[in-house]
Amino acid sequence: MKCYDFMLFIFLCILSLNVVFTEGRQELNGPCRTVTECKTVVYYCARNATCQCLPGYIPNDKFTKCLGLVGSRCIYDSQCIEGAYCTSQERRELCRCREEDDYFVSEDGQTCTSAAVWNINNKAVLSR
Repeated sequence: MKCYDFMLFIFLCILSLNVVFTEGRQELNGPCRTVTECKTVVYYCARNATCQCLPGYIPNDKFTKCLGLVGSRCIYDSQCIEGAYCTSQERRELCRCREEDDYFVSEDGQTCTSAAVWNINNKAVLSR
């Protein structure tokens, strides 16, 4: 078994176990004292004693779950930000912009921008 295959296997096992053992754990902004009280592997227990998104992940619009930015680890498309999907890239499952749906990596390198928005002189503007 190649090192990549082994690492992917371990990552998927950890995520699978996490799903099984997160019953009753806190979601985004839920109270916590330690990280083990937070729902999934993309959360941590912040200084204000609430579950928050790890670096590389941001809250969804309703602040109910964390979504992966471009380049963040994932298993399912639903774990990625709008305009992105989960795909195998550089031997890892990562969130990537849906270029086939006209979404491209934004200047910040972390989010996806629709082709309706384009770059002129390093400023994002709406196309007309």
